[in-house]
Amino acid sequence: MERGQGRKSFSVKDIVIIVLCLVALLALFFILQKSKEAEQIEQQQLNEIQTSIEQSGEITSENLNKKEDLSRIVINEVNQEGWIELYNAGNMQINLGGMSLYINGEKVGEIPADASIESESVYVFETESTLGTERNNVFSLRDKDDNQVSTMIVPQLLSGESYGYSESGSLQVSYLEPSKDEINVKDSVIPKDALTFSVPGGFYAGAISLEMNVPKGTEVYYTLDGSDPTTESQKYENTIRIENRSGSNYTYAGIVNNGYKPSRISMGTVVRAIAVNAKGEVVEECTESYFIGIGNNSNMINLPVISLTTDPDNLFDYFEGMYIQGKYYEEDLALGIGDTFNANYLMNWEKDAHIEFFENNKDKSYAGKINLSMLRDYSMSTPQKGFQAIGIENGAWKGSTLYRYFDDVSNSLKIQANKRDNDSKAREYLVNELIKNTAVGYVDMIPCTLFINGEYWGGYTLRAPMDELYFSRHYGITDEHVIVAKDEVVEEYGYRDSYTQLLQFASTRDMSLDTNYEQLKSMMDIQSYLDYFCVNMFISNADYGIDETYAWKTATVGENEYADGRWRWIVGKLDNSMNTSSAKGMATSSINTYLMQEVREDMLIRSLIRNDEFKAQLQNTMNKMAEEVFAYDVVETTLEEIADSIEKMATSSYERFYGYPSSNFYELSKNVILEFYAERPEYILYYTENIDEVIDMWEEYTPEVRINSLEESEGIIDENERTEE
Repeated sequence: MERGQGRKSFSVKDIVIIVLCLVALLALFFILQKSKEAEQIEQQQLNEIQTSIEQSGEITSENLNKKEDLSRIVINEVNQEGWIELYNAGNMQINLGGMSLYINGEKVGEIPADASIESESVYVFETESTLGTERNNVFSLRDKDDNQVSTMIVPQLLSGESYGYSESGSLQVSYLEPSKDEINVKDSVIPKDALTFSVPGGFYAGAISLEMNVPKGTEVYYTLDGSDPTTESQKYENTIRIENRSGSNYTYAGIVNNGYKPSRISMGTVVRAIAVNAKGEVVEECTESYFIGIGNNSNMINLPVISLTTDPDNLFDYFEGMYIQGKYYEEDLALGIGDTFNANYLMNWEKDAHIEFFENNKDKSYAGKINLSMLRDYSMSTPQKGFQAIGIENGAWKGSTLYRYFDDVSNSLKIQANKRDNDSKAREYLVNELIKNTAVGYVDMIPCTLFINGEYWGGYTLRAPMDELYFSRHYGITDEHVIVAKDEVVEEYGYRDSYTQLLQFASTRDMSLDTNYEQLKSMMDIQSYLDYFCVNMFISNADYGIDETYAWKTATVGENEYADGRWRWIVGKLDNSMNTSSAKGMATSSINTYLMQEVREDMLIRSLIRNDEFKAQLQNTMNKMAEEVFAYDVVETTLEEIADSIEKMATSSYERFYGYPSSNFYELSKNVILEFYAERPEYILYYTENIDEVIDMWEEYTPEVRINSLEESEGIIDENERTEE
């Protein structure tokens, strides 16, 4: 065979492949080179920052993460005579300029711009007040952006007495002999003959050693699982070591999940102690919650935390536990009573409990006894139920964020699961954020994390009540008395007649007549009502007219623009909307929400829609909703901002109760919402433009709801109005 025989020459295809491979290799080399250059630039920038820090010896927002740096500043000592001492537990100088000090929610002063504090040194802030006058006092240090830096609960102080850390930089707190402008040392501790814990409940990076002060003539017994301590419990004799308990060794988390048990959860330790005298009488008791090494977990970072403590039988006992179906469910099941069964959680029981509230930075700002009950809403039938704290001891303390969400009329706090939006937990936050510049009132809400007896119980929501604080914040109304009608009319507000008169006026007069419509405009803010109505229609709120909403007015006319005695509206719960699956098709982007039964039977909209001016204003308002308030790009940006703060919480909460979600779980949840807003304008604007067809269908399918005849409303309309009609 001749040399070269049998060799195969390169084809055009082979050459093309080789060329493409060479191009790909060159591109890869180029990318790697650019990446290396970028890393070098980044490292150079970091080196410059580090050099700046080393030269200045000062931590500022320009060279390091601000919140991490400022967390090293603590309120070290508070003295009854009017001074507050700060301590820098870090290893670098920190600028205090622009920070403010608050006592029980009131600002007492701002630190000068040029003030700073050296490492392991103190800074004294003078006030002109006597401090520690209340039974419990909340002292807070906030940065120039009003973020919590340090919070301390200070008990009532005697003349000249101090309270603070036994040793500066330690974890132990106590009453102290004053040591103004000096590092605290243990020799200054003032012993008190009371049951106290050496370390207050809170979030700590590492394990702690807890000591208890035993009052004279008593013995102290304690539990670590939330159960009521008795003389049969562990007797306190030695220091208690408290460590991170997170993992799979939980006690209560698997009881309520319909058979599902999470692989692991975050956990704290609740210490409950009683001091018992020689007669066997409980003379003092104390409860504190400790969370070790979990404060910076991604599902809790920058979120407040609530710790509920109650004897586990109060929640999970077959006969008496109010969290479970239990005895009452199985009794009805055995009897075969109908399709709707009773359950323990429907019994309206109240149980003794203890609540602690920790701010975003995980400093505690409230603790007290409560009566705990189940919150009666949609979540009652789900594994993650809501709670109501009733009879809060001494009320929520001013200075605690909890105060904003506490209802001082009913002396209660609602700790709500996200009801029908347990996947994203974002729907209500989103809408309330988007409508802030409209004429309808929005709800103040805050996400939080809940622990029960030290075990992680998922993400929850606190909602501010419609009280004096709400109307002062939102409308600047402080002097005028406000009337609130909730769910149309609620007896306990004592203003049944006032709101009923509005409804009677609207439904017993022909609103197509301008004279009647003008008179109604003097009784209600038409734009506020329209914004309220259009928001609900636009987002396809399947619970419109079912779940709570609010209308309000001032009882008298004042100088404030909102103090005109006219009714205005505030949105209610909005979780069953925006294509949520729990709405069972009633909240899609294409559904004609105007045709819902609750809308058809709403006497106010049925009366107003007869007026041409109102009808035109309705169409203009809905166009504004589509083009401005709920414009897709605005929704997308706002939703991303909300997701940044609650995504980890929502995902972790879902995993806690329903199973480990997919890696793109939350992205899919957001996309459901975004797809709704992308599609909704086309449909809702069509229905609004053809509102006359909607009105015809109202009459066809709900003819019994109509404007009352003059005969039926006799006694309401005077003779002059009767003649005009």
